[in-house]
Amino acid sequence: MELVHIDLCGPITPSIVGGNKYFMLHVDDCTSWSNVYILKSKDQAIEAFVKYKVEATNCTRNKIKTIRSNRSGEFFYHCFQNRV
Repeated sequence: MELVHIDLCGPITPSIVGGNKYFMLHVDDCTSWSNVYILKSKDQAIEAFVKYKVEATNCTRNKIKTIRSNRSGEFFYHCFQNRV
């Protein structure tokens, strides 16, 4: 959990089951432990990351220290900053 890479991909055309058009990938740099969340819209990225953070902390007993992304806007919203 020293470094976690995150990426939000989409929109996927055509949408996948349930009208979902995005997926968010989380990868731990050291262990390559990966997690994917299927999302209907970009604004669900914050909730997906919060879920991942709780799950990763519970499974590893370690806190995420650094997050690396491709610097796309969904990770820099004010509300995301307050929830991390």
